[in-house]
Formats: sequence, structure tokens, C-alpha cells
Amino acid sequence: MPFLFQILVCFGLLTTLINTVYSIKCMYCKSDLHEEACDAIGRRITCTEDNAYEHFRYLQRLNKDLVEPRRNEGYSCMKIKVGNHRLVKGCIYSNLLVCGAFRKRAKPCSTCIDDDCNTVQYRDFYLN
Repeated sequence: MPFLFQILVCFGLLTTLINTVYSIKCMYCKSDLHEEACDAIGRRITCTEDNAYEHFRYLQRLNKDLVEPRRNEGYSCMKIKVGNHRLVKGCIYSNLLVCGAFRKRAKPCSTCIDDDCNTVQYRDFYLN
């Protein structure tokens, strides 16, 4: 039995190490101001289960149709305009169809999988 426990512990540590090495970094901010202000007050974070789940729960409160993925297949950076002014940037599950869920409400949204890719500013992207 101790041998099986050691294998499970090693597997858990290896999984954590792989996730840390291959995790992406995203801008994290929520702002009612323009995108540059969101970036200025925000911070760069490494995507983890905790912050992806935090963003999922926040967006699910705004759109009940958003369904949590059955399993985590990695992370993406995202930015989405919620309502008329609120801009949200952060980490989300890569297999969560967040933009599809908000497309019905004509909310601008993008996801990407490179470090800091949600800091790329598209001037026309967030205009009403």
C-alpha cells in the first residue's frame, strides 16, 4: 500500500509541475474605464484552477447559460465587455465556450492562448 501512495504522490507532484511550466500568464483586471486603464490597474497572473474558476463563476452570474466544462483542458486568456462599460480580463478554461455564450447578447469577447495575449488592444473591438 505505501508503494501505491508514493506513486500517487509522485504523479500529483509531476502534474503540478507540468501545469506550472505550461501555464500561461494573462492580464487580470476589471474596469469601467477604457482598456488602457484596465491594464494600468491590473496585474499579470499565472493561470491556475482558482483564478479560472473565479472568472467562470463571475461570468456565470451574468449569463446562466454558461456551463462549466466537465474537465479542465488548460487555460486561455480572455477579455470580454460585460454590459455597457465593464471590461473583464483574466484566465478562463480553454475548453469553455465563453465567447459563444455571450455572442447572443452582442458582447465583444476574445480568448487567446499566449502569454499576455489579452493585453493586445483592439480599438474597435470594444466600441458599441
